[in-house]
Amino acid sequence: MNQMLENRYRIIRELGDGGFGKTYVAQDTHMPSLRYSAIKQLKPMNVGSQIYQIVQDRFLREAAILEQLGGGSNQIPTLYAYFESNGQFYLVQEYIQGETLSKKLRTQGKLSSDVVKDILLKILPVLDYVHNKGIVHRDIKPDNIIIRDADNLPVLIDFGAVKETMQTIVSESGNTPKSSIVIGTPGFMSSEQLSGRPVFNSDLYALGMTAIYLLTGKMPQELDSDPRTGEVVWKEHAPDVSPDLAAVLDKAVQSHLRDRFSSASEMLDALKAETIATTIIAPPLPTADTIPPSNQPSTVVSPQENTTVSPASSSKGSKAAIIVGIVSLLLLVGVGTFAFSMMNQQQAVQLRLDSIEAERRKAEELRRQQNEINSRREQELQRQLEAEKTRREEAEKRRRDRVVQAQSNSSSNSNSSSSVNSNLISNSNSFPEGTFTNSEWSLNLFSKNNNIFYQAQSLKDSSSLSLQNGLTSGSSNRRIYTWNNGAYRYQVIWQPNDPNYVRLRVFTPSGEQLNQLLSRS
Repeated sequence: MNQMLENRYRIIRELGDGGFGKTYVAQDTHMPSLRYSAIKQLKPMNVGSQIYQIVQDRFLREAAILEQLGGGSNQIPTLYAYFESNGQFYLVQEYIQGETLSKKLRTQGKLSSDVVKDILLKILPVLDYVHNKGIVHRDIKPDNIIIRDADNLPVLIDFGAVKETMQTIVSESGNTPKSSIVIGTPGFMSSEQLSGRPVFNSDLYALGMTAIYLLTGKMPQELDSDPRTGEVVWKEHAPDVSPDLAAVLDKAVQSHLRDRFSSASEMLDALKAETIATTIIAPPLPTADTIPPSNQPSTVVSPQENTTVSPASSSKGSKAAIIVGIVSLLLLVGVGTFAFSMMNQQQAVQLRLDSIEAERRKAEELRRQQNEINSRREQELQRQLEAEKTRREEAEKRRRDRVVQAQSNSSSNSNSSSSVNSNLISNSNSFPEGTFTNSEWSLNLFSKNNNIFYQAQSLKDSSSLSLQNGLTSGSSNRRIYTWNNGAYRYQVIWQPNDPNYVRLRVFTPSGEQLNQLLSRS
């Protein structure tokens, strides 16, 4: 492609073209090693100047966050630079040599439990670091995790923050409601993220779905869900997965966020322990009071001796006893049933109250986490804005100081230029008047009214430049003539003892760009 950006980055090839822009591999021509970089070009939008300024400010803040993240972890690409050109935004980041998890699956097939567990153990500390900064990644998926060739570590790329900034262009312009801005990839997004309210464990859901994809070879859309519980049905596609890893992943991808791990560190601990504590309610063990004795003898009532009972009275007594016994039994059964029912109702009410209280505590914790995210993010953005404001003020002060110094130098040089130039002009051996050329440039130097003039022409494209009021410096053996043209500086270096040659130097605001030897023609 050989396209140049910022007169510095040479585009080598295109890496990808997504909905938010293109990504290129480029060489940094300002580095001795011609270091490779990944450059993300964010697609321009047709917006007004006011909205463009809003997006510019947000882009600046998000770039500062990416710089901070990359500087704190070697598993997040370093941000080298960012810039704007022709209304487009560019991020220059460290190029990670390796293969994405998607490519790894395509080349190797389904991954084993040990390999997937190793990836999770190495990426979860990175995610914990990001979350502790108050940042939700929002687009974790197999394409955004690269296994680096150099050390086999997983590297987390392509944060959703800058995507949100670019998407905000549309919402600020009034074409899309802000509430509909959703960053992420379908299938790897949790329900709360789909509704535009991602939290920390939304990233854990996406990481869990990524691990399931590596184990099964199935995209999330290809997996069924249990209609009763909403749980993802995936283990039938990975029959060799270890039960402990399966339990961790099942918890990570629960449909309701309160049922997932609350943090990356908690998921990491569960993975290291290779187990998740589960509560089992066992039936009560029988006691001595409830076990009927075996071979219990029956009660035998013997007739009393020397007792005479008439048939009529005996029959009436038996009937009355039977009736009393039946009534007593019914009363006992009724009381027992009522007591058992009341006890069950009390237990059910207590369980319901406990469940409501647990849900309230979880909801309160989630609100606290969200408030903490917002607070950290606000503080970090404010700090970045203040730092950028200070940097701009210092840069402006330095620029003003340079202008004042240049004006002062110009004034002092103008006071002495007459005598200096007069002396130079009076002695033809002390000034390189004439025309000097090489294969690229033609340079004409002459003096007039005690002013030194500079006229240069490119022999390649016929462009030309004329300057006057040159300043002199140096010694009797080496003369330096300098002309300032805006932010550019032009110098001619001449040695009187070798009058047929001059050296031309051109300086740009970023450093020396040209250094050529010309001979008198």
